[in-house]
Amino acid sequence: MRLAQVERSIHFSLECTFLVYVIKGKARRCSVKSGLFRFICVAILTLSITATGCSVFMAGSRSTYKDTSVIQVGADRDVVINEVGHPDSSLKMENGGYKDIYKIDPDAHRAGSRGAAVAGHLVADILTLGLWEIVGTPLELAAQDDLTTFILKYDASGKLLEVETIK
Repeated sequence: MRLAQVERSIHFSLECTFLVYVIKGKARRCSVKSGLFRFICVAILTLSITATGCSVFMAGSRSTYKDTSVIQVGADRDVVINEVGHPDSSLKMENGGYKDIYKIDPDAHRAGSRGAAVAGHLVADILTLGLWEIVGTPLELAAQDDLTTFILKYDASGKLLEVETIK
């Protein structure tokens, strides 16, 4: 059996029919009440619902910019926490000091550019009825956070003694 040309045109008439495919030169129509039409509609709807939003979510969940220039030997622990935020984990050491561990993307974007990326992906998703995800999701995967682990050791007075960086 030879498959002829595939036509992708939608016919709006009183019957509301789709011209789905052409086999052996004869057009086969699917009316709104047919099972094939319903299957196609459900498949398109399911695909658009499940695929839409991945790039928007990924862009929104990126790390925000944190000023890592404050992480220097001799810095006060309160200043580091104020600039970089609370550590991912913190341990009290035997000498009375702390060992703080941060996972930070030093190249992260500021909140404004992250918001612009979210808005751009959302508008593109809406305008293309979800097809933007084919392009947007791989773009966001390529732009994922490149986290660096900072291990900071403080003395009992809260002064930074040692900085260890793990890429």
